[in-house]
Amino acid sequence: MSKPTWLAEARVIEVVDGDTFRAAIDLGWRIALTTSVRVEGINTPELPTAAGLAAKAYLERLLIPGAVVLLTSHRLDKYGRCQASITLADGRDLGQIIVAGGHASAAPTDGTMPTQNGPRGFRPTQAAQGVGSFEPTTR
Repeated sequence: MSKPTWLAEARVIEVVDGDTFRAAIDLGWRIALTTSVRVEGINTPELPTAAGLAAKAYLERLLIPGAVVLLTSHRLDKYGRCQASITLADGRDLGQIIVAGGHASAAPTDGTMPTQNGPRGFRPTQAAQGVGSFEPTTR
């Protein structure tokens, strides 16, 4: 039996490195969690290498503080970070963008695949200036 994934809106606080950022996650019922999030399925070069600094700068252009993303949580990693797939407001997968941009390599996962089903379903909506929100899907 596989572990469940959780879907939640997350507001970006800051980028930590090329594959990690801090976010305020809306857990529902007026409960929020501020935590570090590691992008699932990618590896970026470590800081303070030049490639690591470039990867961080690239992620900072993609995740502007205050932006809302959809977080599909899979598990906690060995450092206690939320390991998650991230969907941007325009519907693109963050990990795929970073790999396509040449700042990360694909990394193996434990076999847990992101799902579109969960306790709360969301679909991205386009909003002004590229900062979006998510609205509930109809089932």
